[in-house]
Amino acid sequence: MCATTAYKKEHTIGACRKKYFSRCEVNKLRQARLRADKTQLQLMKETGIYFATISKIERSWLKPSEQQKQKLAKALKVGKRWLFPD
Repeated sequence: MCATTAYKKEHTIGACRKKYFSRCEVNKLRQARLRADKTQLQLMKETGIYFATISKIERSWLKPSEQQKQKLAKALKVGKRWLFPD
């Protein structure tokens, strides 16, 4: 990671990272999880996806696989296309 990337990440905490990251739809994952009243640990138990991975997907640091997208959408009872519109 270059110094510029680290600086951008450090100075965008709590804000939408749309300016620095091309995908802000990960906020939909967090939004759906909170709406379902689930923690990352509860989601981990339901999907088998490690909670740290869920956290990274929510923060747009990791792009989920198709299998992960499917598991997350099913556990949160939302459409996969709504959750991950790419």
